[in-house]
Amino acid sequence: MTPEDYPSLLFDAAALWEMTSSEGLDELVQTATSALVLGVDMPSIRYLAGETDTASYWALRPYVEAMLDALGLDYPRGQAGEVAGMRSMCRRLLRGAISEQRLTTWVLHSIGWEGTSEAREFLELESAYSEVDALELDVKALDVAVHREAERLLSVT
Repeated sequence: MTPEDYPSLLFDAAALWEMTSSEGLDELVQTATSALVLGVDMPSIRYLAGETDTASYWALRPYVEAMLDALGLDYPRGQAGEVAGMRSMCRRLLRGAISEQRLTTWVLHSIGWEGTSEAREFLELESAYSEVDALELDVKALDVAVHREAERLLSVT
């Protein structure tokens, strides 16, 4: 990654944190730390890079807002926030931090069928995971399909 990549990565991490602070805090801290190491330096990023998993949502929110504002980014909301959160979770999948089914379950619980249309393929795959035994589906084929969809989402957004 280069310093130029970090505004979008920080936006995605902030969106994940906003959607599920328990899941997203680690991602936000890791991304802020990596950005800082590469020279993307500002007070809010320094603060976030030093946080621990015990930090409260409301204590961090002003720093996340300040970071996004300094980067010229809006706060992640609505469908743009949902897609950004999914991108962050897809990156976690592709680096082996979560399983394929963890990703699809997260999409179901965090976005659901009423959310962004970008979630549809993950939701259909989550439905397939829940019917693996009844329909005698191949879990490995589902896992491959989740990876393909994660790669597609990261390539187009």
